[in-house]
Amino acid sequence: MKLDNYTAIDTKIHGMRKHLLTSEKIEAQGDVRTLNELYTLITENPSYKKAAEVLNTDVSSREDIELMLNYGNFFEFLKIYRFASLQQRAFLKRYAMFFEAWFIKHTLRSVVNRGETTVIMSPVTHYLDDNRKFKTTELIMATDVKTVVDALADTIYGPFFQNYSNLFSQNDYQRYEFEIAFDQFVIQQIWHGGKKYLTGESLNGFKKLFGARFDILNIFTIYRLKFLYQLSNNEVTSALVDAHYRLNDEYIDRLLEAPDIRNFEITVAELGYGDIFEHLSTDESLQKYEIAFLSSLQRHLATRAPKSMYAIIHYLEDSRRSLLMLEELTERISYKNISPIERSLNQ
Repeated sequence: MKLDNYTAIDTKIHGMRKHLLTSEKIEAQGDVRTLNELYTLITENPSYKKAAEVLNTDVSSREDIELMLNYGNFFEFLKIYRFASLQQRAFLKRYAMFFEAWFIKHTLRSVVNRGETTVIMSPVTHYLDDNRKFKTTELIMATDVKTVVDALADTIYGPFFQNYSNLFSQNDYQRYEFEIAFDQFVIQQIWHGGKKYLTGESLNGFKKLFGARFDILNIFTIYRLKFLYQLSNNEVTSALVDAHYRLNDEYIDRLLEAPDIRNFEITVAELGYGDIFEHLSTDESLQKYEIAFLSSLQRHLATRAPKSMYAIIHYLEDSRRSLLMLEELTERISYKNISPIERSLNQ
């Protein structure tokens, strides 16, 4: 069977889309004002409902709801993984590094902030143990950073933690530096996995979608380090991710040599990313423009490969986007319900 063969997973994804929480579905519910109302909406999705049951989620706690959301999103992936062929699973294991990265970062934060982890035995931990060489029993019992890192030694993340061992101590770690380096490691592992395991229209769509994501990341990195921090060209170049779609060496050189933001924006527009970066010189957030661009590109590519591995990627990307939207909504509702006195103390 070739990797692009779709078989029964097509029907599975169609069924899961009926429960996917899109922005349109949430807007149709009207104004969601409280965490209880949000919880009721979220748990209409079977994966999130299962996560709520596994975790015994406290609906009055923002932290508990965000934990439920991420476990639920992992459960969404596992439903597809169980239906996938062995060849399809080869790529899906790389794509799952998005979920595993969250799991690892959350575990590290928990053990520093609480002196213990919040790892719960579930289909997530079974998958990590059986397929990814995690030692989740050790993670569940961990009370310090070193134990968490040691439990990952035999996984694909082991060499990364060894290379960045200077960022970790027994009871703490340099969070900002770690998460930047870790996110780059994860996305590049997924990039290499896509090129290794995908073929045909699936590979073409993957390269364009993820290549565009790398382009956008590198353009913003150049802008930030060049104009905000005034670093040298060599320092900027060393911070870039080594993957691209349209942003080749010629365009990188032009961006590095741009005398001002206006000329920088002109070059970006030539690359086709003008709609995202036309607000660089203002206080506008880039995130919503980036999401809109990548969503449109993703849908366009999906129409060209409706019965392929790319269709699976299309659903998983939509599911991850839904997660980010729900996390943002959880944060907004929580903030609105904090009293003025509590809000001033948290600022």
